[in-house]
Amino acid sequence: MSAPIKHQVIGPANEPQYVVVPYLDYLRMTGDAGDNALIPHEVVELHIIEGHSPLRAWRLFKKMTQTEVADKAGITQAAYSQIEKPDSKPHDSTLKKIARALGISAEQLRI
Repeated sequence: MSAPIKHQVIGPANEPQYVVVPYLDYLRMTGDAGDNALIPHEVVELHIIEGHSPLRAWRLFKKMTQTEVADKAGITQAAYSQIEKPDSKPHDSTLKKIARALGISAEQLRI
């Protein structure tokens, strides 16, 4: 889904050099907008087509091991392994820790 963005093109008419967009639109476009965060196509493919959980899809996309994510999230690798299973229902606080470890928002894990 896309919405019109108010923007300003800067540069000569035949050679635009810059585009200025409102900050909130920029955040939405770059995936740093909380509830409106973007999900890369590769993550969607890993989740929908290959059947991985959102956590595993993001971890694979970020090219991280379970141990790396678990260490950054402050949990054990064994616990993370269980949380990464498709039928797992982790607590919101755990999801937020994992999201921070992956460098994404918790909303991006809720696909």
